[in-house]
Formats: sequence, structure tokens, C-alpha cells
Amino acid sequence: MKPLLALLLLLLFFSITSLTHSLQAQHFDYPTAKSSTTWTNNPSSIPHSVTFTDGSIVRSILLRGSLGPRYAFGFYCKAHCYDSPSFLLSIFIVQTNNASSIITSQSLAFPQLVWSANAARPVAENATLALTRDGELILRDSDGSLVWSTATSTKNVTRVSLARTGNLSLLDRLGVVVWQSFDHPTDALLPGQALVEGQRLVDSLGEHSLSVTSDGLFAYIGSDPPQMYYAGLRYGSLDLPTASSAQYMKLDSDGHLRVYEWGVKGWAVVADVLGLSACAYPKVCGTYGICSNGHCSCPVGASGCYSFLRPVNFRRPDLGCSEVTPIDCKAPNYQRMIAFGDVSYFNYVDDRAAAMGGVGVEACKQACLKSCACRAALFRYGSDESSGFCYLLSKVYSMMDNEWEESNFNSTAFVKVQIPPPRVGH
Repeated sequence: MKPLLALLLLLLFFSITSLTHSLQAQHFDYPTAKSSTTWTNNPSSIPHSVTFTDGSIVRSILLRGSLGPRYAFGFYCKAHCYDSPSFLLSIFIVQTNNASSIITSQSLAFPQLVWSANAARPVAENATLALTRDGELILRDSDGSLVWSTATSTKNVTRVSLARTGNLSLLDRLGVVVWQSFDHPTDALLPGQALVEGQRLVDSLGEHSLSVTSDGLFAYIGSDPPQMYYAGLRYGSLDLPTASSAQYMKLDSDGHLRVYEWGVKGWAVVADVLGLSACAYPKVCGTYGICSNGHCSCPVGASGCYSFLRPVNFRRPDLGCSEVTPIDCKAPNYQRMIAFGDVSYFNYVDDRAAAMGGVGVEACKQACLKSCACRAALFRYGSDESSGFCYLLSKVYSMMDNEWEESNFNSTAFVKVQIPPPRVGH
């Protein structure tokens, strides 16, 4: 095993005491099912269907353990579950009682989604899940269309099982695992689960990702190309809290990697793992927004007015800014680069992100003006303005104040703007 992978196996393992200790009483759970079994996504076919006070619904097909937070596998609906429900085939954590493994605490212990098979394509009421005679787990929508499968029809699978660790497995007649959810992470990691080279976490909106390479652990926000906002762990370690109850780690839709823990008041965040400042996340102040000590604003022109960029919502500065006049690639003669001094960018953590090095500020600005796709140029330099690094952005996320005392470099943002052409006859 490569040293990095061995390191990550240790770093990304954290205990989840209330989910892994041995049950003292009789088992009332239903953690396995045999091949040639079909479930239809409705309360008649799946009687263990529970509606929570936040509007979410779970329909449990498999459930492991009783008394306390436990893992279940089945259909999960998060929102609009009454008028137009859509479901994910998922693994989720729910609260159960000791007597019969009934899911309880509908007003406090809301289901925590930790894995899903069909995040990009939810299914409707009466969708079907089948563990076929050939040993393949197949999800079809209510119209019969194929949504997802494990592609294990030649593996001699005889049963599906949900382990106490939350790992969903398909096993052959000898009990050998031929497919498991731990090998296909989505946006969360569970105890005993490692994120290894070639795998990644992707948030529920499909925007942020966390991946492992031979060089370390990296976080990106999706654009073309993706922009890095975290680089680390080649030789370091993640600082994870000791578990006092059920825990899981999740890459959230705002780019934060958080550890959640069950407590007396429900689920709560106990760690923000990447340890970045509030302003170092790509979406903290929206598109073109500038973050300063956690506060958001839009860049203003020399007159102090929103001449070229304006807030999307004046009451919600965190939603970012929009162009007053959209960029028109057919009118490049009416484009300008507007400078905003002492502005930095999260992507500076990527040593390979600069489009050019050893160039002056004018060359950087002209490179952006000559490219239709470029929307902003960031210029970073030390003491010599004639030799700096130029970053060309086709998508501009949140920017941030640059403090020389902390960064030890100068940084200026040049935003491309469209100047309305003069009116004919005036």
C-alpha cells in the first residue's frame, strides 16, 4: 500500500461509538435480503415508512440494529414530499427504539443522508428496486426506465446486507463481498471508510469535490477548468474530534468538510475539518463578491457607485454580484479591465493555476482582453511588479481582501467589463 493511502486510512477513520457497539439484547433488525426480491417505493410494499416533521420521508428496506442512531437503507425524500415527491435510494442514519427497531424521534432525529445511488436522477413514487436472481441490484423509475445498477450479474450474488458500519454489500454464496458502497463514496465518509487515490467526494449540488492523489488531498469547485481551494495532507494530518456519540463526515454544498455528531439536541457540527478562513471558500460571497473578515460586498467603481457590477440582492450580499452590462464577445472594442487593488483569490493555493509567470501587469490584462472566455485577471507579485503571476478566470467566484502582512505578496483583481457603445446621433 502506498504511504499516502495508508496515512489516509488512518486519518479518515474515526469512531462512531453508538453505531458500532455490540447489541446486548435480542436482534430486532432486518439487515439482509436474499436474491429474487423486489421492493416498490410505496407504503404498501415498504411498510416501515416514516414521515418527519421537517417534511422528509424515509422508507426503510434494510435496517441494522436497535436503540439509538442506526443505519438504514431505502428510499429517502427530502422536500416537497406531499405534492411532487422525488426519492433517492440511500443509506441514512435514523433514531430507533429498543423494542422493535421502529424509527422514532420524528421531530428531532431527522434522517441524515450519508450515501445515495441516484443523486443525479431521483425517482418517483412506485419506482422499484430489485435484487435479481442473477445477483444484480437494479433501480428503475416508475415508468420502468433504468436508473442505476451495481452491474454484478456475473458475480454469483446471493444476498444484500447492511453492516453496522453503514456499508451496503452484495455477497456471494461464500460470503465474499463482490460490491460495496464504501467503494463508491458520494458526499460523506463513515467510520472505517477511507477516501483513497482515485476516489472523490462530491457535494449534493455537484459543485465542490474532494479528491486524493499521490500528492495529497485537494478540494475544488467545478468550472472549466476546476479551481482548487484546498491543498494539504501530503505530510500533515486532519484534526478530528474524539467521538462521544454517532458521527459522520460530509462535504457540504458550501464547500466545507464538516463532522456531524448526534447529541441531546439532535445533530450538530463538531468540526470544520479543512480549517480554512471564512473568506477562503469559493462561494462565501457569491460570484464577483469580495469577502472581508467574513463580510461580503460588491466591487465599486472610482465614483463609489455600482458602475459595472451590482448586488444580486441588496439585502443578501452573500449572493454575489452580476454584470450591469453582460460581456459581448462581438464587441471587444468596448471592453475594459477595471482594477480592484488589494484583492486576492482562493485559487492561489494551486501552484499550477497561474496562466503565466514572470510577466508584468499589462501583459496579464491584455491576455484577458484577448480571450473571449476570460472574465477576470488576477495579478500577484512580490516586490517587482514587472515579474508576477497572472491568473486568468473564465468563472469568477468569491474574491477576498489581501493583507500584505499575512500573504507577503501584492495582489490586484482586474475584472473585464462591457462599456455600452455610444448612441448613434448623440
